[in-house]
Amino acid sequence: MNHLLEYFKKYLLTLKLSAVSRKLYFADVKRFFLTLDQPSLSILQDPATYTSYLSSLINPTLAKRTMASFRQFGSFLAATYSFTNPVSPTLNPTSISTDPSQNYLKAFTNYLTKDHCSSLTIKAYKSDISRYLSWLGDTYPSTKLSLLLTQKNIEKYLIYLSDSHLASSSTLARKAKSLHRFAAWHATVYPSLPPSNNSLSASLPPLPSPSAISTPPSHIPPSGNQNSVKKTNSRIRLVPNFASANVRNFATLVILLIFTSTLAIFGYRQFSRDVRLTQAYPSTPVTPNRQLSFQGRLENASGTPVTGITPMTFKLFTADSGGSELYSTGSCNIDPDTDGVFNTQIGDTCGDPIAATVFTENQDVWLEVTVDAEVLDPRQQIATVAYALNAETLQGFPLSSTVSAIKSSVVAMNQWGEILVGETSPKLTATSGTFQISSPALSLVTATGTNGNITLAPDGTGQVNINGNTTSTNFFNVSNAQLTTGSLITGTAANDTSGFKLLDLLSGASPTSKFSVADDGDVITAGTITLPNTNTLTGITNYLQASQGISVGGGTTYYIN
Repeated sequence: MNHLLEYFKKYLLTLKLSAVSRKLYFADVKRFFLTLDQPSLSILQDPATYTSYLSSLINPTLAKRTMASFRQFGSFLAATYSFTNPVSPTLNPTSISTDPSQNYLKAFTNYLTKDHCSSLTIKAYKSDISRYLSWLGDTYPSTKLSLLLTQKNIEKYLIYLSDSHLASSSTLARKAKSLHRFAAWHATVYPSLPPSNNSLSASLPPLPSPSAISTPPSHIPPSGNQNSVKKTNSRIRLVPNFASANVRNFATLVILLIFTSTLAIFGYRQFSRDVRLTQAYPSTPVTPNRQLSFQGRLENASGTPVTGITPMTFKLFTADSGGSELYSTGSCNIDPDTDGVFNTQIGDTCGDPIAATVFTENQDVWLEVTVDAEVLDPRQQIATVAYALNAETLQGFPLSSTVSAIKSSVVAMNQWGEILVGETSPKLTATSGTFQISSPALSLVTATGTNGNITLAPDGTGQVNINGNTTSTNFFNVSNAQLTTGSLITGTAANDTSGFKLLDLLSGASPTSKFSVADDGDVITAGTITLPNTNTLTGITNYLQASQGISVGGGTTYYIN
């Protein structure tokens, strides 16, 4: 078998075909050989061999392509063994079914009818098997049904339905029963023999060498052009072996991996590492729709699927029995499919939106279903997936709809870069350590038009400390261009205690007092008090004390009383 396939592969190289076409032709014929038990020249000369194989393919597109591959293989056999092409005269697009799977389905339904199954049972079998055959055609488009209708593939199909939430547990059980019966019937009616390990060369007469294989008449070059013949033969001899092909495939894979890695790194940097976090969110926050997806299957008392429109009601409660009703959809018209399977969105296609408080304010929630006035028992507990709606909150605390923080809510920044606090006289409290606010520039202001005060009030023996590093500009500035009465700066010691200072200014590497005002108003200075000529020192009711004398200069007369 391997020898014949290798010669066919080299024969394809003599044709003016693309690499993809050669690959597909070879793969189709190789797959066909795997289904032959004892391949021989007489079998390969029989057109029925090819027709039977094509009829077994469940994918119409694959069957049509395989016909083209068989025509090339028939030309190869005719050119090699000098007999009539067994394929081209008999195969055409109308010689096989456009949907071979329907042949099996029709034969199986006839078998069920003879087995005295009811029309509803046959309808259910037909629905289950049709969907399975359709899945087979999409999942395994290149293999015969006899090789696919296995327990392993049936289990894969049932797992696919379960993971995709396309069927309930009862529906899966029914489909499994239908498919197992269909598989047993198929194995009886169409027994599949295992492929033989014998080589085709044991059944076929010796093959000519590759150089002796002639091309089909339509591709034979003119007799006078011997160079073309030599070029063609040399091309056959220079076909790379399988090791070289593997090297090429490996190199292609490496290049693809490098390209994919580069693209992934670029995407990470462009859309993750180098992107600002705020760019990942909308400018105006939105809340998700509060909906519950519900799927089920309606059956009557005898287990027959209910396919007509049926009124249903869904309610949410705080307990598995009794309890408080949290939500109700009201009556909804549910339209099941031919298997009785339905799905609906509670809070969207059925009922009004579910209130946010249903899941944020209740630890356990239970669903009660009513079908055409019949309340189903027991209620179903809502699992944690539905509580993903609690993502609208943080540990149960919601985000205000106006993005303005209030009691028991999450503090958020709005699209204008503001953090709004909607409570009256709110507090920001640190329970330990030092609370620090850091910014390139900092302003403490009151809202415009409020005439509000700014109060700094340390507790107990705490102090207000203002530290700076300026060297050549004013450090502490107090200004008010609107002041007309009152004081620019006022300090008050509201007690009758003596011995303290109302003001004390210090300087020096080892700071010492340079100017101070005692509690009784005495002014003490370590330097000189200078009065401009136009000013007068007045208001001294007690006495002026100088430890080193009073200097009087100039032509001005000073009076000391």
